[in-house]
Amino acid sequence: NGNLQEVLKIKTSSFLFEKNIKYDGTSYKNIQNDLCPWVEGVKGDGVGEWIEITFKVWNLTDKNICFLISNGYVDFSKPNLYFNNNRVKEIYVECAEKGIGFKALLEDTPQFQVVKIPKINITENEILTFRFRIESVFKGLKYDDTCINLIVPFHE
Repeated sequence: NGNLQEVLKIKTSSFLFEKNIKYDGTSYKNIQNDLCPWVEGVKGDGVGEWIEITFKVWNLTDKNICFLISNGYVDFSKPNLYFNNNRVKEIYVECAEKGIGFKALLEDTPQFQVVKIPKINITENEILTFRFRIESVFKGLKYDDTCINLIVPFHE
């Protein structure tokens, strides 16, 4: 029922580089290809680390912008990775261009969750950047890395 927006750029404060794989969230730009989660790359549980998504708003209606978020490390061939790694519990969402910032609570599930953005005035083809900062985490059983499988901008 929603329209996906065109993601132009992904930027992160850090990312994990392991076995020649960059867990930098750039696969969020083209979700038709192999999906690779964003995994922060600092010591500890990654509180304060962030991922930024810049996208073009198109097919504008009077609807609100939202983000679909799939929490954690989701790999159907290795389902244990979800609980072995940290997941985001509380995330701070901000858009500097629009002067908004708020905390959202995420559930501990790999299922898609909707984070609604407060109503903002936007124009067709406007380019917006949203930053998602880790505030707190659900602790992993094995690893200290905090993962977000996917963040997708859309409007309801």
